[in-house]
Amino acid sequence: MNVLPKVKYLNAAIELASYGAQKSVIACYYSNTATINPHFASDPRGPEYKHRDGNAWLRSSSPLAYTADRLYRLYTRMFSDNPSFCSRKFGILELHDFFTTYKMLYPRDIMSVNRIHYWVKDMRSEQVFVAPSCKCCNQPFVFHPYDIKKVCNLCVAIERESLSLKEKNNIKQKAVGG
Repeated sequence: MNVLPKVKYLNAAIELASYGAQKSVIACYYSNTATINPHFASDPRGPEYKHRDGNAWLRSSSPLAYTADRLYRLYTRMFSDNPSFCSRKFGILELHDFFTTYKMLYPRDIMSVNRIHYWVKDMRSEQVFVAPSCKCCNQPFVFHPYDIKKVCNLCVAIERESLSLKEKNNIKQKAVGG
């Protein structure tokens, strides 16, 4: 048997563990977690490590809801042969590549291996829905079952940010003029 694939899986597991992945998440993809115990983040920093199973962060009231749309759009680009999430195996190498690509594209987003794992799990079990197109940008988007809507969270976040900038500019103009 070829050893190279086993080394790839081991390296991916070690790297994901060092990024703060929970042992239970790694165990879903890699059976021998005992070999990578020393690599799990012993003192994980930041809120990403605390991400657990659940999809409340997808609610439109969450300031992080737009990240689900980014995840979905990246997923459909990276794994275009699997738009339904079920027809293709999503293993540890895919999780590793998906996470590292997301963090390279959006380094400031609060995103974790754990959150991506649970998001894929929710997408596969259809606990999260996909709308075919946003009323604003015409892109497909993800939404929580309790939030039936027509506009994606990215467009909502952009609108919210532009309103915030307008308010700041108005305050500056009043301060300078007054």
